[in-house]
Amino acid sequence: MKFFKKNYIEKQICCFSLLFLFGCVSLNSKLENLSYKDSKSKVLVTLGQPYKITRKKGKDHWSYRVIIEGRHYTRDVIFKEGKVYRVSGYVPYPITKF
Repeated sequence: MKFFKKNYIEKQICCFSLLFLFGCVSLNSKLENLSYKDSKSKVLVTLGQPYKITRKKGKDHWSYRVIIEGRHYTRDVIFKEGKVYRVSGYVPYPITKF
């Protein structure tokens, strides 16, 4: 029985470590690693649900919020014909305090 408990604890530690490491990958680095012509479904799996979706001049804009060194920014993933066309630069957005 001790052997089973030891392996169980080691497996738990290993799983926790992997979750921690993968959880540390920031949304910003994921945005940087998008490829031209990635599909919307791949972007959705990679980045998750955008906080805002708009359409401008025939292109879909998915907006994501990122925090870098305590500063808040918005970045858009722009799609043309269902594929990544480009990723916008950093646009600061104000934080309202209540």
